[in-house]
Amino acid sequence: QLALEAGQMGVWEWDPISHFCSLDERSLDLFGLTPDAFDSRDASVFGSIHPEDRTRVMRTVQKALENRRLYKAEFRVLDERGRVRWLRCVGRPSYDEKGVPVWVNGICYDITERKQFEETLAESRERYRLLFENSPLPSLIVGRETLEILEDNKAAAQLYGYTRREFLKMSVLDLRPAEEI
Repeated sequence: QLALEAGQMGVWEWDPISHFCSLDERSLDLFGLTPDAFDSRDASVFGSIHPEDRTRVMRTVQKALENRRLYKAEFRVLDERGRVRWLRCVGRPSYDEKGVPVWVNGICYDITERKQFEETLAESRERYRLLFENSPLPSLIVGRETLEILEDNKAAAQLYGYTRREFLKMSVLDLRPAEEI
């Protein structure tokens, strides 16, 4: 219980046959549901999953049940106010003696901050890539120890007359006369 509280994780259980679902208080909050809005016999939990993610999540659950594997998924949920939050859920299916899945127990936790950071990082990388690629100054990214050319931009290709494929087989030493090195 302490680990769950410290990790801000919620616990859930789901019956894949009857679709009965049990959520602890933290899970209700993570899924953006109030106790009044949650009915353990309906699909309110699945209904709170973002419409664009719902089919993928259901396929992931089905595949985990069929392959007798741990269920893992990251997806968005919409709370009652329409706010988006990212969750990561992990669940372990249990089976009866005939191999029929009868219960899935799991945890979920909020990964919204991580997803926002990843998005910001991806945008930053894209800006950097565009600036590097479209810079009018010839630019190369070079391995610190090997001096191999790892990246080049259009201006460098024009100046030196090499294609990207040719550059990636070269080192900076190939661009300068031995006396300059």
